[in-house]
Amino acid sequence: MRLSNPWLQHIANPLHVYCRLIDFGVSSEISKKVSVAYEKYLYYFLSVVIKKRWRLLKKKMS
Repeated sequence: MRLSNPWLQHIANPLHVYCRLIDFGVSSEISKKVSVAYEKYLYYFLSVVIKKRWRLLKKKMS
């Protein structure tokens, strides 16, 4: 996923989700499962929605 905002791109990264779960004390096995599920389902959905909205915003600004 390519986002214009580097902070948002970093926060949405599945590896970032995994690391934050580890920081909160969640076991590595559960953190891996959660981050893989996040990447498969939510990360993909977010990338599609954000790309569509970004294109609409660009069109409005043009």
